[in-house]
Amino acid sequence: MRALFSFDIGPNILLEEWERLYAHSDARFFLSPAWIENWLAGIPPRVEVGCVRVYDDLRGVFALGLVGVAPRRSFATPQEARLHETGVESFDKVYLEYNDILVARNAP
Repeated sequence: MRALFSFDIGPNILLEEWERLYAHSDARFFLSPAWIENWLAGIPPRVEVGCVRVYDDLRGVFALGLVGVAPRRSFATPQEARLHETGVESFDKVYLEYNDILVARNAP
């Protein structure tokens, strides 16, 4: 089992991968492709979105998490990556309660 964190995936590819995994999960509406598509569409400018994939060579990807990384406020502040958050409070307060990792029902 391995976890891979990357920013090299575009929103369309990420959404396709999310839809595939959602079809094999017991996740609720707040992890649905429709909800995630709206979250991605509303991401504030200058926020990078990354993806955490948990997978193994036999099953492929069986868990996904979205990660937002806001620009640093100053040179002295550390860079932060947040699960289903962007670091922009006005945006996150709408979505914050519903963050989770999407997991396939047959995940180990």
